[in-house]
Amino acid sequence: EKLRQVLELYLEQADELILGKLVYNYTTCANAGAILAALILQDMKQLDRHLYGHGGFAYQIAAGVQDDGWHQEGATNYHVLIMRYYALAVAACDNWGINLYNARFPTDPNRLIDQGTAFEGYLGMTFEKWGPVGRNWRSFRDMLFGMIPAMDHRGVVIGINDSNPIQVGDVFEYAYARDRSPDFAWVIGRANRSGYRSMDDMGLTGWYHLIYGVREVPDAPDPRKKSAVLANVGLGILRSQTADRASEEQITAVLKWGTQGGWHGHFDRTCLLALERYGQRFYNPIAGFNGYDLDKYKMWDQASASHNMVVVDELMQEPVESEMMLFAVHEKIQVCAAQTRARWCQVPDWLKFYPKKYGPDLYKPGVHYDPDFEPVLQRRLMAVTDDYVVLADFVDAPQKHTYDCLIHPRGFRSFTAAKKEFLRHESQADTERVSSYRFMTDCDWHRVTTPALTSWSDGPLQTNIHLLWPQTVEVMIGNRPHSRETAPTESDHRRVLLARTTGRQARFLSILEPYRDEPLIRAVIAEDANRARVELTDGRVQELLFVGLDGDGKQLRITLTETGPSGERDVVELPAP
Repeated sequence: EKLRQVLELYLEQADELILGKLVYNYTTCANAGAILAALILQDMKQLDRHLYGHGGFAYQIAAGVQDDGWHQEGATNYHVLIMRYYALAVAACDNWGINLYNARFPTDPNRLIDQGTAFEGYLGMTFEKWGPVGRNWRSFRDMLFGMIPAMDHRGVVIGINDSNPIQVGDVFEYAYARDRSPDFAWVIGRANRSGYRSMDDMGLTGWYHLIYGVREVPDAPDPRKKSAVLANVGLGILRSQTADRASEEQITAVLKWGTQGGWHGHFDRTCLLALERYGQRFYNPIAGFNGYDLDKYKMWDQASASHNMVVVDELMQEPVESEMMLFAVHEKIQVCAAQTRARWCQVPDWLKFYPKKYGPDLYKPGVHYDPDFEPVLQRRLMAVTDDYVVLADFVDAPQKHTYDCLIHPRGFRSFTAAKKEFLRHESQADTERVSSYRFMTDCDWHRVTTPALTSWSDGPLQTNIHLLWPQTVEVMIGNRPHSRETAPTESDHRRVLLARTTGRQARFLSILEPYRDEPLIRAVIAEDANRARVELTDGRVQELLFVGLDGDGKQLRITLTETGPSGERDVVELPAP
């Protein structure tokens, strides 16, 4: 009787929570619990309410899941959390003859989810869903298929927004038992299935296997080895396609531009979200997390400056709907480009606006855009070859600005350049309390004539970063903060590499080469912002030409001309003429 009272009380509280048609991790998890509670009580009226009523399961899927399968919150950990709790509810309903696994619900057409009306613009966040809508329905299965393109060769899903990378396999055990998808079989084959304590990030794989899984899972082809686009969460995932190379030895680079994600979203349109090789990450996608009650959460962890991107005037980027300009693939080179046009503002004073209690003035904006600040056009083209990654940036504004091209690698080793002049040392890049740059410490500034080379080492993963343009640029190398989720030595291990120029327009060009034993690039030089020549140690010479990155961007293309050791030439133009 007491248990019945507890479950009925829970159902009342869950009903109140979802009446507001909130679509976030806490509402979906509460809704999953309500479905299970209703089944335990065998209360079909309550079950119907929490499945199909106002703010229930059907609404959560229809409004929260985007066309590419990713939840609008965008953070990998919360996408996986929602998927896991709903998988329990879906499996339980299966026992009552209710097929939620294959059920399709009409797409919610509203771009701004209902909860966003309460705090749209709070601390600079946006609660809109962006990107194309190609289907008029959504399903629970979308969430599983949406993750697969974002996995590495181990079945680990890339970390997006407030999340580290996550190993999944547990829910795919249930899903594979339901429909025998070979894609799901591949994911399960990457996980440890043996025993209750087999571990992923939550220690769940084993018991899912024991309860839901099948005895034998066949070998299946890798469904995510080619480059892919997730157009709503906004990821261009480029993977090198070198013949006869093991999957883990291919280079993976990810460009980001999509749905911001609200509470757990980051301010990082057109950033290099990830660079991976040999099962190692050149950069941890999440800047760090020490808790919601520290100002670093909003001033650094989520802010623009902690990401691999161009930052304007040391400020924070406005999240606005952005677009993919180009996605094209060839066995020798993969390319993706995206653009945004945004204002920039001071990072929010998080502790000043952190909601300690609910009230009528809870959600003040918390950020201020200078009325004279005109939006800045920002474009990034990213290309992946067999041996390196190219980043080409164009920024354009009606006013003069300071532009910082930021990269956050690990394990600094050396820094050389055609010409290098030491300028100054700063204990902090900025001493203002409300600034992302105050978290950059022990900063050495140089005036540099490119080409410049910085070398980095993180265990087996070595990375050379070639700065090629502008021809004259200020370069800063400093420390960045660590979080409680990283190793104690991480503060010494992770750095900030910053290239700075000023003006109304700016171009940046750099090449990143991740390798294990010896680098394959012997020398790199840029003739201008649109041309680079890469000499490789095996005798090949590759010339890169970028066309249309400036201007209206409508004729954007890249050409790779390779001359072999014997003089043979191969030309690849993307998109193909």
